[in-house]
Amino acid sequence: MLELRRGAATPSELVDRLGVSKQLLSNHIACLRGCGLVVGEREGRNVRYGLAMPDIAAALADLMHLVLEVDPNCCQGAAGSETGCACA
Repeated sequence: MLELRRGAATPSELVDRLGVSKQLLSNHIACLRGCGLVVGEREGRNVRYGLAMPDIAAALADLMHLVLEVDPNCCQGAAGSETGCACA
């Protein structure tokens, strides 16, 4: 999705840019389409995929600027411990 913020692209363009297998990309595109986050537009024999709504690009940009502070002591206990942390 981050790559599609730059604009729509064909699967072969995305494979080259991201350095992933065609199968992995196909699985991700199918999932994103199923969630309504990505749409495809046929161009001859190819399909060009892009973000479904401009708001998605803005939301991704906001998330990219978000900085989280992680408590290093959070996950020292087991899941559901007194800290309430479920990441262990």
